[in-house]
Amino acid sequence: VFVSTWGDATTFNTAVIENTTIGGGLTCDDAVQATTEPFFLPAPWDWENYTSMPAYSTFTVPEDSEAGLLEMTFYSYPSTIMVYEGCDDTEGVMLEITDGDDYKNIASMKAEPGKTYIIQTTAYAPMMASFRFFVPEAGYSCAMPIEGKVGENTLPAAAGRYWYEVVMDKA
Repeated sequence: VFVSTWGDATTFNTAVIENTTIGGGLTCDDAVQATTEPFFLPAPWDWENYTSMPAYSTFTVPEDSEAGLLEMTFYSYPSTIMVYEGCDDTEGVMLEITDGDDYKNIASMKAEPGKTYIIQTTAYAPMMASFRFFVPEAGYSCAMPIEGKVGENTLPAAAGRYWYEVVMDKA
């Protein structure tokens, strides 16, 4: 909507954008289907308690892929991001939010083939988001580090920034 004021009159123009979803997301059962193109996430508000309420989106990893990274880009700042494996899951995982380019905020997680994830966001204002799933190079992300071991390890030869993880034995 474009609004302009001229003298005592206010005018506005509206446009319909095909294939745009602005509904949904207020409950887990009505979660917005996440896409690689920007999609709308509401920011419900509890007027009685003066608090932000969660909005919900969903993403299903393709069955025929290998484990990869689900990278979520938010075009505003969500105060929290929780990920669940279905609406009945009560043991969600809170994701860390990092600053991206151009005021974008990014969260990422390891994602398994065929799983459907429910992403619960809380924010003070509605926002746009876009998600992408890809299989990264080993060590690309803290969510998918190179697995190290006690003793000798090999890192990629290419220059870059890599994440690795070493789990110590109890011995």
